[in-house]
Amino acid sequence: MTGMDYFPLIFSGEEQVFLLDDHQIAVLLRALFTYSRAYSQGENLEIEIDDPMVRIVFVGLFGAVRERFDEYRRKCEINSMNARGHGAPKGNQNARKVTEEEIERARNDLRNGNLHAAKTIVDSIVQRTNFSSEDGY
Repeated sequence: MTGMDYFPLIFSGEEQVFLLDDHQIAVLLRALFTYSRAYSQGENLEIEIDDPMVRIVFVGLFGAVRERFDEYRRKCEINSMNARGHGAPKGNQNARKVTEEEIERARNDLRNGNLHAAKTIVDSIVQRTNFSSEDGY
């Protein structure tokens, strides 16, 4: 699982943050960045903040940040569990993709009069069309 490359700040913490002066906000942001980076990598880092006002705001915000990271991890785990065991069973030729080599071979066979090769070409076109329409290309 790749981690989040950002940490979310909640709007409900805006009022408390703006009660701080610029220096306190800088201390708060440094602490949030340090804590968030460590927590996103699975560490539960203890952050030392000397200013009691900054500490109060930090405690209010880092809980929400932690919840968002935990929510992201849960979502990744659910997606991972959902992905396991899905897909075509082994040996199922319906899910097999036609390779470029097979298409080129089929084209050569078709040029030589082998009409069975046309089915391979049509199958590859259908696969590509379905793939493109599902992805919005």
